[in-house]
Parts: sequence; C-alpha cells; structure tokens
Amino acid sequence: MAGIFGPGVGYEIPPNIRIARNAFATKTYAFVTEPATVSGVVLGTRLMSTQSSLLGGEIGIVQGWNNLRDNNDSKSILGAIRWRRADMRGWIDYEFIIGDEQNKSIDDIQAPTSRLISSSGQLKQQHSLNGWFALDQHWSIGAEAVYGHQSGDGKADTVDIVTGPRFSGAHWWGVNSSLSYQYRNDLIFSARAEHFADPDGFALFPVSIAHGAFNALTLGFRYEATRNLSLRPEIRYDWFTGSDDDNPFGNGSDRKQATATVQALYYF
Repeated sequence: MAGIFGPGVGYEIPPNIRIARNAFATKTYAFVTEPATVSGVVLGTRLMSTQSSLLGGEIGIVQGWNNLRDNNDSKSILGAIRWRRADMRGWIDYEFIIGDEQNKSIDDIQAPTSRLISSSGQLKQQHSLNGWFALDQHWSIGAEAVYGHQSGDGKADTVDIVTGPRFSGAHWWGVNSSLSYQYRNDLIFSARAEHFADPDGFALFPVSIAHGAFNALTLGFRYEATRNLSLRPEIRYDWFTGSDDDNPFGNGSDRKQATATVQALYYF
C-alpha cells in the first residue's frame, strides 16, 4: 500500500465507517494520541494460516505523523502484527510507529503535529495492543492498552513550544475497554471505561496540556434508523486527577464534566 492512508494504529479508527469498531460518538483519550493519517509505503503479508486462525504482519516507512512533508529529514517506521480467528469473531493487534518527530528549524514549524524544535533527532514512539471478541450472539468486548514516549536530549536548543528549552522527554500510557450488547440487528448498546495517564502534559496537546490522569465513563447506543441514517446518542462523565494547578474542563475552571451527545450519521 502506497500513498496517504490511515496507519491502523489503535483500537478506534478516524472514519465513521458504518460497520466499524467505533461504538460511540466521542473518542477515547488514547485516540487523540495516535496518528490519524500517514504518507508512505507499507507492505503486509500473511505469516500463518490454520483452520482456526490467521496471523499477518505489516512493516513500512512513512513521512511521520499526520503530514505529507516531514520537515526533519527523517522517516518513521510503521508496523503491526495482527491475529484473527478464522470466523472473524475475535482478533488481537499489536501496532507501533517509531521515528524522529521534531521541527528541525524555527523557520519551518509543523504544529500541533510536533511541539518540539531541535536540530537533533528526537525519537517518538507509540505502541498499541488491542483486541475484540464476540462472547456470544449478543455480547462482545473490546479493549486497548497504549504506551508512548517522546525522547528529549535536554539541550538548550531542544525547545518545547509549550514549556521552553531543555526538553528532557515525556511519556504517557492508558487503558480502555468497551462492552456491547446487540439487542437487535439495528440496535446495539455499549458502555466504555478509560484511564489515561499523561504525567508530563504532553501527549494530548493541543486538546490539553494538563499534567495528570484522565478518566472517563461513557454509556450509549447505536440505532440504525433507516438504510441511510445512523444515530449514536451517549452520556459521558470525565474526571481528572493530577496537578492542583490544572483544570482541563469547563474552559479551565473544572476537574470534572458530564456531557450528553447525539450524533446523526447519514450514509449515501
């Protein structure tokens, strides 16, 4: 595969394809940290095939995160190992992207793709282990664990556009899981829980630069109202634990929030 495409890193995927793993209108915090598109070349092959399962592998070279033109003269490596049950009622994926992600010059900044400026390479990596299983004809469960790290050499010319010079690195991790009940072919109920730790206030930029952990509970359903119309109402509760100086919700005034969302998707 060559061109501009979704990297397939993470449990959720950006487009709202009708039959997809996106059960909710809103996304996880983990989704915010993962690349949405890449440009480059990826090769994939089947590694194993039995009567009960399939195993595939992918490896490729891409320009970087969410850009067509990388401005640091360094490529990123994208890869995955994907296991599938033969009946496609269960799968486990391990996916990663690794490469230098910094703006090489102050005269050519790509932000928020990267919030670092440095003349030296600053390695960034993201890993996702995720899976989905159908428990029976009605119940299914999905889960994801993510880990990311941005290197920083701490030099005076390694600058974080948020915190300033001498950036020395950041890391983040999270887990999320969802449980779904297929009541009818056109109606499915789902619940999701997430914990996402961003102790350095780095991974969620520009959504948030709060130092701490984000937690969320979401309840919703998806109703296929017509052949073309899909409805996804949900209620969600988020709360934050971390630095006393950070209030990521309510326009900088709160550490928790409750929201209600109704999403209508029209397919044609």
